[in-house]
Amino acid sequence: MLRHRRAPARPRAAGISPGTGANAGAMSMHARKQHFESQLNGCPLLPTIEPGEADWETLLPVCEAAGLTCIEVLLRHAGSLALLTRLKGLTTLAIGAGTVTNVEQCEEAIQAGADFIVSPGLSKPLVRTAQGESVPILPGVATPTEIMAALDLGLMTCKFFPARAMGGTERLKAFAGPFPQMRFIPTGGIAETDFRNYLALPNVAAAGGGFILPPAMLKSGNANALQAHLGRLLGRRGTA
Repeated sequence: MLRHRRAPARPRAAGISPGTGANAGAMSMHARKQHFESQLNGCPLLPTIEPGEADWETLLPVCEAAGLTCIEVLLRHAGSLALLTRLKGLTTLAIGAGTVTNVEQCEEAIQAGADFIVSPGLSKPLVRTAQGESVPILPGVATPTEIMAALDLGLMTCKFFPARAMGGTERLKAFAGPFPQMRFIPTGGIAETDFRNYLALPNVAAAGGGFILPPAMLKSGNANALQAHLGRLLGRRGTA
């Protein structure tokens, strides 16, 4: 079984309740952050998906039953926000927006109901926009300078991207000494064959990528195959 970490938990967008989407405004940034992090703690896998042919009414219950808690919709296509909103109406999983690169995208994602924001890089205006709406944000960092800038913005969990190209687990191990307070979610080049090595590191909160919900498997609509696949992933323990 994947190890579950003690940690905080998850958040939500202005005007949308955490999990379902109705009146989240009453929830503080701290509470939403804790709620989001607790969801990652419950299942340290963050699947990324894109619009495509998928019977989500059938497949989402499989994801829930397997133990997934979050899904990141990549904003790389015209239908991404529509998919995000659709999923919000079908599940209590946290549905976030990924590949968010500017303030306008961030605002649109929050308006669409995003539970969290993920960006490939660190942008102060982008971070401040999400924080202003009490929506958790995971900006991408890959250097000590970027990590220090993220800490200055009050961030304690960041995306490590692109993980494989930037040195993978060895780089994350090197970050542990000077930045013991920072937790990372590595994505980029991670596969079913090595994700558990990332999860074995104490400063890794979760691992993300398309390998968790493979596009071809989603398109096939084969719930049994997806159930077996997720069972294999969630049954693997990381080793350093």
